[in-house]
Amino acid sequence: HAPSATAGSGGTGDPRNINYVWTVVSDWGEESIPSPASNTVSAKNGQTVDLSGMTLEWQAGTSYSVGESVYAVGDEGGTYLYTCVQSGTSGASEPSWNQTVDGDTYDNSVIWRCFKNNIASKYIYRYNTGDEYGEYEYVDSISVSATTYSDTKTDANIGPTVLPSESWDPPPLELRGLTEMSNGIIVGFSGKDLYFSEPYRPWTYPTDYIQSLAFPIVSIASVGTTLIVTTEKNPYLVTGSDPASMTVNKLPNPKACVSKRGTVTWGNSAIYPSADGLVVMTENGGDLLTKEHYTADEWEEIHPSTLNACIYDNKYIGFYKYGSTEGGIVFDLLSGQLTTLDFYAYAMFVDPTTEKLYYLRQVAEVLLQEDGTPY
Repeated sequence: HAPSATAGSGGTGDPRNINYVWTVVSDWGEESIPSPASNTVSAKNGQTVDLSGMTLEWQAGTSYSVGESVYAVGDEGGTYLYTCVQSGTSGASEPSWNQTVDGDTYDNSVIWRCFKNNIASKYIYRYNTGDEYGEYEYVDSISVSATTYSDTKTDANIGPTVLPSESWDPPPLELRGLTEMSNGIIVGFSGKDLYFSEPYRPWTYPTDYIQSLAFPIVSIASVGTTLIVTTEKNPYLVTGSDPASMTVNKLPNPKACVSKRGTVTWGNSAIYPSADGLVVMTENGGDLLTKEHYTADEWEEIHPSTLNACIYDNKYIGFYKYGSTEGGIVFDLLSGQLTTLDFYAYAMFVDPTTEKLYYLRQVAEVLLQEDGTPY
C-alpha cells in the first residue's frame, strides 16, 4: 500500500516537493519491488514528515494481483504471510485464514496461499523533486511490524544507496527448471517463456528480461554463459552476460526433447532424449549418440519420455519406468559403448566432494492426514 505523508514542523531553506516509497526485505536480504508512491508534500530540508500506512494487512474490497502478499488484520509481521495465487477482489469481510503452510484461503474471488513469514524489515526511500539525480534514496529501515515513521533527515543524511528494485518483478508461481549460468544469472521457464534473474539475485525475474520462444520449453541446460534450451520441436542457443540483452538463436536440428529429467550437461554440450535416441547438442549443432545401438522402434521400447539421468565418470546413466517395464542404460560418452540395466532408480546424485554416485531404488509410501502431516 502507498504510504501517507504529512508535513510537520522545522526545516531550513526553501520548500521542495518530496514523496516516499517503501519495500520489504526478507531475512535472506531479498528486497521487494517498491510500494506505490506516497502523496507529494512540500517540505523544507530537514522538516519533519510523518509517514503512515506502510502496511501489508489485508483490506476489504481491494483488487489483488498474483504475487501480492498480505498479513491477517492485526498480525503485521506475524507467523504467517499469505500470497495471492489467483487474482481478484477481496471480500467485504476478512476470511478465516488457513494456517497450514501451502494451504489455501478462499476470499471472494481471490485465493491466498499460506507461507511462513520471512520478512525481517521494511526499507524507506525518499524522492526529492529538486534533486538533480532524480532517484529514490535510502532513508531508514523499520521493523516488519512497524507501519509509521517520522522522517527528520536532511538531504545530506540520506542515501547514498538508491532504490535498486524498481523493476524487480517476482518470479511467476509456475516457474520451473531453475538453472544457474556462470555469470550469476538464474534461468527458469514457464510455457514458451524464459525468465532471467538479476545477476546474483535469484528472487527477482524482471518481465523486461523475458524471452519468448516459438515452442513449449521442455528443459534448459547451462554451459558457462551459454544456455541450451530444448523444446517440443527445435532446440535453442541462448548466449549473453547481461539478462537485459540475451541473444536467442533457433538451432536447425529439429530433435524435440521428450524428458526434462533426462536432460544433462556434459562439457560444453547438453545431452537429452529425443523420440529417436540420445541427442548431444552443442553451439555447433547436434548429433544422435545412440544411432548405432537403437533403431527408432527399439528406442521407443525403453519409454524415453520417462528417463531420468545424470552424468557420472563420463557416462550418461538414465533410468526408465513405464508400468511394469523398467530398466536403465549406461552410455559411455568417450568410447560409445552402451550397457543396459535391469532395475529402476527414482533419483540420482553425484557427490562432487567424494565423486560417488548415489541412487534411490525404492520410495516409501507415506500416508498423510487431512492437514498434510504423516500418520
